[in-house]
Amino acid sequence: MVGLYSLWLIWRGRIGWRTALWSLSTLHYWFHIPDAFNWYVPAILAFYLLAPFYVRLFRRCSRKEWLTAAMVPLSYGLYRLSIPLHLNYTEDFLCRIPAFALGILMGSYLLTGQVLTRRHAIAWGAVSLLGAAVTVLRLMNRLYLSPCYLIAAQLAPFTLLAAKVLELVPLRRIHGFLRLLGTSSLEIYLLNVIITREFAVLSPYLDYGPRHAFYYLVIYSINLLLGILLHRGLERILPRRRLTGQETAATVS
Repeated sequence: MVGLYSLWLIWRGRIGWRTALWSLSTLHYWFHIPDAFNWYVPAILAFYLLAPFYVRLFRRCSRKEWLTAAMVPLSYGLYRLSIPLHLNYTEDFLCRIPAFALGILMGSYLLTGQVLTRRHAIAWGAVSLLGAAVTVLRLMNRLYLSPCYLIAAQLAPFTLLAAKVLELVPLRRIHGFLRLLGTSSLEIYLLNVIITREFAVLSPYLDYGPRHAFYYLVIYSINLLLGILLHRGLERILPRRRLTGQETAATVS
């Protein structure tokens, strides 16, 4: 996707071959190369590289929730350190370390069949309230904290609550559609990165109605459809090994 989009940008005269090669190397973000592809691809590759080491630590830790919570001050500390080092352009990556840790924790819950108790509900509810309080302070200009932290604070409680609601909703088609979006989420986001950058090119054809409502309705529908088709196409082309529930549970337990 990076290569195809870079060819498009070269054809439009918006970047040169040197910038395209930096994008394809996935190193452009770390060296702060202007006009290169989105930060997301280098960042997610870095998280893939970190994952085996973090999961090994996660498996050995008896207080997995506390380890996950510890990623917040670690992330913020690294971000503050990046400022005097003139590396604060890596904020997008550093501020998403808590979300990365939450993803590992949620995956562990799923693969090990973790039963969420009342104690869990109280703890996650407290996290959500804390995030809401910090959000209010931020809106009042009393405290500045990256929105990434605030979203992460609400993310796990919202996900768990939504999962509980979906257990009670007997509409299997909703479950199937959400599963389809989840399995295609990487491809959907890669295309979303491109689409959101091309508003000036696409809006003359689709920008009707108040607040660009028609544009976003059409473009995000196309985004979802193409992302799903791309994922299905890759599944047919690339060999992959499906892990059984027991194998994946043993990986994180």
